[in-house]
Amino acid sequence: MRLTLEDKFQSLLLNWYSKNARILPWRTNPSLYKTVVSEFMLQQTQVKTVLPYFERWIRLFPSFEALAEADESTVLMVWSGLGYYTRAKCLHECARVFVKNPIYGYPGWLNCKGVGDYTAAAIASIAFNEAVAVVDGNVTRVLCRLLSVIEPFKTKDAAMKIIRPIANQFLSKTDPGKYNEALMELGAIVCTKQKSRCEACPVKSCCKSYQNDTVHLCPHFVQVKRTHCKIQRYWIRDAHSFLLEPSTVGKVFQNTLQGLLELPTITPQRMSVVGLGKLVFTGRRSIGTKDFMEQIYLPRKKVNLQALILLPEFSNCVRVTFDQQQDLAFTGPHKRWISKFLQ
Repeated sequence: MRLTLEDKFQSLLLNWYSKNARILPWRTNPSLYKTVVSEFMLQQTQVKTVLPYFERWIRLFPSFEALAEADESTVLMVWSGLGYYTRAKCLHECARVFVKNPIYGYPGWLNCKGVGDYTAAAIASIAFNEAVAVVDGNVTRVLCRLLSVIEPFKTKDAAMKIIRPIANQFLSKTDPGKYNEALMELGAIVCTKQKSRCEACPVKSCCKSYQNDTVHLCPHFVQVKRTHCKIQRYWIRDAHSFLLEPSTVGKVFQNTLQGLLELPTITPQRMSVVGLGKLVFTGRRSIGTKDFMEQIYLPRKKVNLQALILLPEFSNCVRVTFDQQQDLAFTGPHKRWISKFLQ
């Protein structure tokens, strides 16, 4: 009996994965909780970045129950530096919902706050072996190359909409969880975005773009225009403490950075109080399609921090001691920059 393309692809992929799967902490003694935490963390974030955060998270919150009992400020503090902080809030909320009413299967997880089609499919297939295909950037790239799909996509969502029925067509119905992990693994370490390792690919005999030399064309996204923004901030400190304020970038990105602390922004009102001194640092970061250049200045005038936060211009600022900063929820870039300043 002649194998279909789908059968051949599944066989080659699963055989490769059984021998080459990375040893990752959520794959060691796997559980539903570990799967859920890892999938939330892996949204928009690479595995190498997630690893230390995942291990610390499991130590501090080893179960749904432990996470549900934690207060939000502690959850955000532990997540601090991982970015996309709405994920932490949604994961926290999911734990509280789960403790009251355990969630099983794809439809249940899809109804959870912060859980989209990909995350629900990953949890359902990996934890419950439910036959639902995952479709993320890695899967989209692999399947576009497999079938040499070179039509231009305006957005990632548009690409995933086209790829989703293809993903369901190629899905292993007998071992969907392992298949989904294998497909994502292939996209992460072999069929990569920047430089695909085609010679090492276990499914190259099935791949039309490899055969047609069109790998570099798949998938093809229309270039998105980026916006450049500049923010000026203060580094105001004394011998033992410094000033912070709730993230002002969160006003643009609503819930993304809500509840997190950053260095105070420079306003005309604040400049009239402390002046504008020396530029000491320029940092850069990106959120969505916006690129931020953040310039950090010392105040020109010597100030008393305790007196300063009593003034209307600085009323939303908080004074933080050097020892306290380890227990606060910063945005990732500001956490790194402040650590550099304190050194």
